[in-house]
Amino acid sequence: MERIGRSVETVPGVTTSIATPQISNSYPTLTVNWGEAGFGLTVAQCAQQLQEGDRAIGALTNDIPSSVRYPGRPQSTHPNQLRIVSMTLQPGEDLIVGNRLRQILNQARKRAV
Repeated sequence: MERIGRSVETVPGVTTSIATPQISNSYPTLTVNWGEAGFGLTVAQCAQQLQEGDRAIGALTNDIPSSVRYPGRPQSTHPNQLRIVSMTLQPGEDLIVGNRLRQILNQARKRAV
């Protein structure tokens, strides 16, 4: 997660954080943030581009949450964020994910300027 975070933070305006949820999946999760308006790229669009690449990369968003559901708990009210969970990453795949995410964000930023 740290390597992916360092890779995407080379794009100006992108920040990341890593946390391990205590309630649902207890795997380190990278949250990637950028100004959607400034990039001209929404979280949903970025997740879709990750999924449609040569290698499909899954990401969680408010629209694509984890499959864990808690009865009576409302859907997330926090801002839509792109989250990458480390649960299924194999050695070396962090480089693939980081490079692809950096590419998508960098292209969006350049188009928006």
